[in-house]
Amino acid sequence: MPATQNSGLFCTWAHRQSLPPELRTELRDLDHFVRLLCSSATTNLFLVAPYLSSAGLEGLRAPIAASAQRGAWIRLVTGNLDDRNGANRRAVRTLVEGPEGALIRRRLRILTATEKLPALIHAKIVLADHKQGYLGSANLSQSAMDHNFELGVALPPEQVRSLQSLLSFFEAQGLITYSTEKAWG
Repeated sequence: MPATQNSGLFCTWAHRQSLPPELRTELRDLDHFVRLLCSSATTNLFLVAPYLSSAGLEGLRAPIAASAQRGAWIRLVTGNLDDRNGANRRAVRTLVEGPEGALIRRRLRILTATEKLPALIHAKIVLADHKQGYLGSANLSQSAMDHNFELGVALPPEQVRSLQSLLSFFEAQGLITYSTEKAWG
């Protein structure tokens, strides 16, 4: 099923069952939607989250690898990669482990904020092929999907294109910069 058929509101599955029945029908499974988006790209996949976890990216490795195998370029915009043993760097290393990770690594561009950007990019975004996307509260971490109550919305194509343009603008202005080599080092 194409991800675009999952329009609407999403929440983390663990908490969905505790909602009243009328709300359960309004809120779809966030984890499933994010995985669908990550696996659906054929040209480009943008992932934006300031905080990553190894378990979270391990869970997304196969869907992201499916997009990479179809030829999608992956851009990951995240927070601090300065700490060699920090959660974000460990998570990125987990993402590119094994055969699926090798597919991703060849098509992955990691970006982080520069001193020119005085604030943390706190948005959590997944955008696929200028057509479909997610904007919400969940980081790309296991605790976001398994423990927290997270919400998100599906984005229509015009909003996806606007957010991709915003990220491209940030990069062109030097507000976010190439940090892929830093992630490996």
